[in-house]
Formats: sequence, structure tokens, C-alpha cells
Amino acid sequence: MLRMVRWCSTSNKENKPGGRRKTISPYEFLRSYIKNILFATNFNDAEELLLPLRHIEYLFGAKHHKEIIRSLRRNFNLLTAHFFHPELPRDTNVVENIIKELGKRLLQMCGFKNPQNACNLLKLWFCAYRFRPFTSSNYSHRNGHSPLSLAGVKTSKVDWLKS
Repeated sequence: MLRMVRWCSTSNKENKPGGRRKTISPYEFLRSYIKNILFATNFNDAEELLLPLRHIEYLFGAKHHKEIIRSLRRNFNLLTAHFFHPELPRDTNVVENIIKELGKRLLQMCGFKNPQNACNLLKLWFCAYRFRPFTSSNYSHRNGHSPLSLAGVKTSKVDWLKS
């Protein structure tokens, strides 16, 4: 188990020797460390947080933890692209919501008789998603606008069902 020392934020020093220490699992530590990297205030801070991870990788005994760390290092530029492109969100909530909604739709169906039917459904679903305006987005500037209109496409005169 990794040990994390509680830190007093007001006095900015470690708790007194008689104080309690909190032990967290390697998974919790790695998860919070990666979150700190991805949500750092700027790219340089994220890069500085990534460097020590190489030195503590040996502390993680589980193979999947080491794979996560290697994947983070390998894809670091892609994971931190939001620092250089402010229009990109830091998280993948939009993608996750699309996958969740698609999963619900597919669960309601028993299956498809052939692959072409599945392909047609996906095409229809993607068109509906692209033209339907957001109503309750966490990014309030998106509400009332469809993904295509946010991308600069004028959709007011397009009938996507006839296209």
C-alpha cells in the first residue's frame, strides 16, 4: 500500500507527528494523480507532474497500473491537447453521453437481421444527434444549438430526413 501523508492546507506543513495518516490504495492514488495531471492549470504543470510518475512506477505491483502509466506517457500529447486548443473540453462527457444513449437504444432492440440494418440505424441516429439542439448541456453556450450549428453549419433550411 502507498502511504499518503495528510497535509494541513492552512499552515502548509505536514500534520503533527501524533496525527493520523491516511492510507489509500494504489488505484486511488494513481487515479487522483492522473486527474491532477489532466486538470493542471497549464501544460508545463502537467508535464512536471508526469515526470515523477516514471520514478514511482515500480511502486505499482499490478500489471494494469503499469499499463495505465505507460499509456499516459505514450498519449500525453493527445491527452493534454486542450491546453493548446481551448475549444476542446478537458473531459469526454459528450462522447460518454453519446455512447450511453446509443447503448440504451440498442438495448431496446432484440437485434438486426443483417449488418446493413444496423448500419442504417447508426446513420439515422448520427443524423438525428447532429441536428438536434442541446437542451441541458453543462456548457450553457451550447444549449439551443445543435452540434452542426456549433460547428458553423447553417442548418435552418436543411431537412435532414429528406437528405
